Amino acid sequence: MSDPAHADSTIPNIQRVFEQLRAGKPVIVTDSSERENEGDFIV
Repeated sequence: MSDPAHADSTIPNIQRVFEQLRAGKPVIVTDSSERENEGDFIV
């Protein structure tokens, strides 16, 4: 089950990711260390 407080703190990060992608910059998106603890490189 997801934590609503954590979801609220994630929204600005998602907005920043989209800003970076629109500017042509790559980003690395990671999942929780409680899950797979992996990252995806998005270009």
